[in-house]
Amino acid sequence: MKIGSYEFKQGNSWAKVQTKDILSRLRKEITIHSIIESNSRDALYGNLEQMERQIELFNQGSAALSLYDGRYYKGTRREYHRLVEDDSLIASIRLLIQTEDIFERSDTVYETNKEISSSGETIEVENIGNTESPPIIILTAIGTIVEPSFTCGENTLLYSGTLVAGDVLNIDCDAKSAIINGTENVLFNTAGDFPLISPGENLFAYEDDNTSSHKALLLIKHQDYWC
Repeated sequence: MKIGSYEFKQGNSWAKVQTKDILSRLRKEITIHSIIESNSRDALYGNLEQMERQIELFNQGSAALSLYDGRYYKGTRREYHRLVEDDSLIASIRLLIQTEDIFERSDTVYETNKEISSSGETIEVENIGNTESPPIIILTAIGTIVEPSFTCGENTLLYSGTLVAGDVLNIDCDAKSAIINGTENVLFNTAGDFPLISPGENLFAYEDDNTSSHKALLLIKHQDYWC
């Protein structure tokens, strides 16, 4: 168990995780208890200072909480209490974390590429988590692309516009956004449901209009999700 670069000592630390509806959004409340032991007063306070620095970085959004290797939460510190026994060189801490949402994400961001040469092509993606993962879809037009659509499972999202060679369409299925060339918001030109990657193996399908050149590069970026 870690917060930022600080690792809680195994056997002396434990966490309780609860799911709660907070401000109309499901989140996790994670309570961490830890006993910190040192062989000198300087070492004890140095350990506490290191931990508290990482807690503050977490609260600022530049560090993450990891209960399991390879996964993380983002969120804020709600409460922090410490009790130091100088004579015994022991400190006990209680830390209450509120996460941004209920999801635990993989450290790894997977990237799967496909060179498109015809409508109806598919690309395999895998989610080893236990709940649906919202991907980022990046389509780079090599030729003219007319009305591209993206399907995973039961969800299909259609962009009802045209891309010319060099255009890049970026669809973020978590943020629910669609942007061309980094600046042009084209969400109003989309229809359907944002694709989600289910746990296990998935087929991601690409289609476009018959008048399209069918020449493009497709990149799917995703993380494994747990809840």
